[in-house]
Amino acid sequence: MIGVAYAQQNNLPEPGLTPESPFYFLDLWDEALRLFFTRSDSARLGRYTQRVSERLSEADELGGRGIAATQKALELYRADLPRMFAVAERLGNHERIAGALRMATDHLAVLDHISERTDVEKKRFVLATKEFVINQQLQTLESFERVNAE
Repeated sequence: MIGVAYAQQNNLPEPGLTPESPFYFLDLWDEALRLFFTRSDSARLGRYTQRVSERLSEADELGGRGIAATQKALELYRADLPRMFAVAERLGNHERIAGALRMATDHLAVLDHISERTDVEKKRFVLATKEFVINQQLQTLESFERVNAE
């Protein structure tokens, strides 16, 4: 339960069902359905933020023990992160974009925590996720800079 305590310390939600659960697909299906019926970009950003945080919380819960399940949670995390940034950029609100960037920076510490508990031979996917997060942040900053040159 150290992973859960660490995740809570970093403002991540409870992981709930993880990729190890045979009912995990129902959790994903429910989230996808809720996202489908979300119409405003503001609410959509909230849903993506929640999804990204929950996937990272799941990976943190599984870190060091369920390599395949941890990798699955991080793959889903990496799939939703660009969508979250895209919605934040579409809103054009400086505070929302800055919040998304800060959240991703906080997530790097959680990824470090997952990496520390993962065997050296099996942690490449964690390091690839960290690199992905940093690249997403850079792309968002470059896009933000183009739009807001001042």
